[in-house]
Amino acid sequence: MKKTNYAIALFIITIFFACKKDSSTDNTSCEKENYGTLKVDFGSGTTKHSILVFIGAVAREKTIIAGKLSDTMHLAPSSYSVIISSVTDNGTPIELRNATANITVCGEDTESVPF
Repeated sequence: MKKTNYAIALFIITIFFACKKDSSTDNTSCEKENYGTLKVDFGSGTTKHSILVFIGAVAREKTIIAGKLSDTMHLAPSSYSVIISSVTDNGTPIELRNATANITVCGEDTESVPF
């Protein structure tokens, strides 16, 4: 009888702590840090890709290795001009596409390119 009561009590305690809401996750990281996500899907993984985001007169570039079919960037909420390109090993563009990313807090803007 004691073993059964012990097992039931252990089960109830486990369920209680597993279901307890964690107050540290009330505010997600994107809300605290004020960002949204730009996701870019690539049609081919055979070449490297570049994502160039213009923040005013300044550009932020991210180069993605060959083999990846998507990548993301965290950006502050705003509207951005973006150039997505496939590039050679030395960074010369092969194909490119201009886009506008509209980023909202905790939102995701997805751009897809065929290359």
